[in-house]
Amino acid sequence: AQDDIESQVAGKDESFAVGQVTIRLPLDLSPLPMLALVTSFLPWAVPVLLVMDGMLHRRASSFFALCAIVVTSILSECLLKPLIAEPRPATSACRTEDGKLLPGMPSGHVMICQSLLTFYVLEAMRHRLLMVALILVLLMPLMPWARWYNGDHTLKQVVVTFIVAAVVGLV
Repeated sequence: AQDDIESQVAGKDESFAVGQVTIRLPLDLSPLPMLALVTSFLPWAVPVLLVMDGMLHRRASSFFALCAIVVTSILSECLLKPLIAEPRPATSACRTEDGKLLPGMPSGHVMICQSLLTFYVLEAMRHRLLMVALILVLLMPLMPWARWYNGDHTLKQVVVTFIVAAVVGLV
């Protein structure tokens, strides 16, 4: 699969970015590429779901999670990415208008998902919902894998972000 992505970079297929997610045409409809692509868009859906939950159920945890998304997004996109300035892999379509790769460290998608999953694991454990906590822990590697598999981040970028975001989620 990674070879397929690299061949697309060589100009055989068209690619573009939407919401810092690389989309390659024609779409590869096989299960793993589609799982990686769909998963990569989840951080855009989570705030909408949290707003709806907050409005319908008035949960403080939804408001907290929305605030966490805003804080981690600002931290990642406005402070850490420009400061670290480590480019994304060549397989990414996330580029400036002149074709230069955008910074990829840390992964904002992984930062949001991992910090929220860590928070919700702690909440589930606090309420003795151990099966829920276990399911959330099992979901933790999904976003880092998706961002790496889709070619938008290096393995180093997603692993480092995974660890940092877990710490952020504990705070």
